[in-house]
Amino acid sequence: MNRKLIINLILCFALTSVFCACSKDDDDSKGKGSDIELEEQMRPTDWVTVSQDIDLQSTMIADVAVDITSMGLAYECNEQDLMAAFIDGTCRAVAAPVMDDEGKPMNLFALTIKKLENDNSGAPVTLKFYSSKLRHVFTISAPFPYVAEGMQGSVQNPYKPTWTK
Repeated sequence: MNRKLIINLILCFALTSVFCACSKDDDDSKGKGSDIELEEQMRPTDWVTVSQDIDLQSTMIADVAVDITSMGLAYECNEQDLMAAFIDGTCRAVAAPVMDDEGKPMNLFALTIKKLENDNSGAPVTLKFYSSKLRHVFTISAPFPYVAEGMQGSVQNPYKPTWTK
């Protein structure tokens, strides 16, 4: 065989080995660094907010940080992640991660939660977070009450709920 061909074959093998090792690390992100097992779930397609045409009584802003390290999972958000707010099982807000100045997603979501006329004041708001990397939906362990024209967290000091699998 030609010496140049052998060198090219060795280089291709080395590059393939490096690429496969990187891909494997990405696939092993589920429960990385922990013993937690997550049920794989599809991206939620039913997370659609109430129509703008419906008579809204008020809105509430929630700036929410995603921190699932309490479950032993290190995580950085990406563009495909979603967060949604629900009142009485009805989706009232959906958001993608906030982007930083460089266009990278932050572990922060800004939601404008819509309250309908027939909702009770102080109705519990449940948040759900879909991780596209882990392919799993997390839910907050304790809902917070809806406050008309209120805020739950801020960009500088976001709400940091405890998430459950």
